[in-house]
Amino acid sequence: MVKPVDNMGARGVIRVDAPADLSAAIERARSHSRSGRAVVEEYMAGPELSIDALVCEGRVTICGVADRDIHFPPFFVEMGHTLPSALPTAVVADATEVFCAAVAAVGIRNGAAKGDIIIPPRGAKIGEVAARLSGGYMSGWTYPYATGVDLTGAGLEIAVGGPAPDLEGHLEPRWRHVSAERAFLSIPGSVHSLEGAEEARRLGSVRDLFLRVGGGDHVDLPTSNVEKCGNAIACDPDRDVAVEAALAATQTVVVRLASANDRTDAFLFGDDQRAGAFGDAGHHLLSKLDAERRLRLPRAHATANDVVSVVAHPQLMESDLRDWHGLRLTAAAHRALELGRGRLVAPSAAASAGSQTTCIDHCFWRALLRGSLQGALYALDRVRVPGAGSANRCAA
Repeated sequence: MVKPVDNMGARGVIRVDAPADLSAAIERARSHSRSGRAVVEEYMAGPELSIDALVCEGRVTICGVADRDIHFPPFFVEMGHTLPSALPTAVVADATEVFCAAVAAVGIRNGAAKGDIIIPPRGAKIGEVAARLSGGYMSGWTYPYATGVDLTGAGLEIAVGGPAPDLEGHLEPRWRHVSAERAFLSIPGSVHSLEGAEEARRLGSVRDLFLRVGGGDHVDLPTSNVEKCGNAIACDPDRDVAVEAALAATQTVVVRLASANDRTDAFLFGDDQRAGAFGDAGHHLLSKLDAERRLRLPRAHATANDVVSVVAHPQLMESDLRDWHGLRLTAAAHRALELGRGRLVAPSAAASAGSQTTCIDHCFWRALLRGSLQGALYALDRVRVPGAGSANRCAA
């Protein structure tokens, strides 16, 4: 593991799997360091916990333990967390014991403490410990929602040097619910608009929806926690309900990309080799799709109001794959058709369509496998661009 010594949000953090890649990783980490320094550590594989605590006169009070949802290796992007942890009690106890020992070792006697704890097979290990509360919406949102406790307020009492508060009494939960935060992201491109935000806010158990991008912003796949497009937070007494509500909100918001963007074209149809929305399984299906070279039937460029016919692909429409937001491939296809004014047609119907019918095949399904709903919607919008380039070449 290579990290900058002084940053946050996983900026500059990367796993190095080959000696030849170490030098570049160190330079990348140093570029994210105020002091120009990097640290190299052993990589530890296993579940990861985020722990918040307050410390008063050396006494540590654990305030929250959350499961972290980390993706996009070799980077470490947190796509969400759920509080409290669902790991076995003994595992959480081991993690908190190791965390408290680290707090004492670094000399945090009064104030806040936050730890990222890794759980490899040989027992809990320290990822990092900092003299602050958690970011990423945990201390300020998910913990208060789950417990009814103002953790930040209690931390401020200690920070201003007043009388030592009764932490156990101050931090006693008023209720014990589950709070889940999940992020949504974008494939490369430029934002045309955000759609579905108000619908997402109205979903049951959703408490907050934070939008971090808007029209005209450049977006890309994240390599750190500060490059995501937004976050949804849900809370419910039932863990499954809270998690599903947060995921549903991220699936409902659509970051619709501007048409005819070179970076989007490269990711969906070109030589960008980064993993797609459905991971390795999606890459396998994409390889089969490209090998098939099925009917690809552009007829004419569509106008904004035309319905675009998409040649059906029964095997893909039967897939149960889910994308990086937990959205099923079939649901992504149908919603793209709804938002992008498209319709599925049988291959026989496409072959007999008139010359004025706009019909695409390979382009739509390739974009879907690479970019899920976003990609498929972009393919439909791309057909409507006069003098279309890569997207229509894909379908030509």
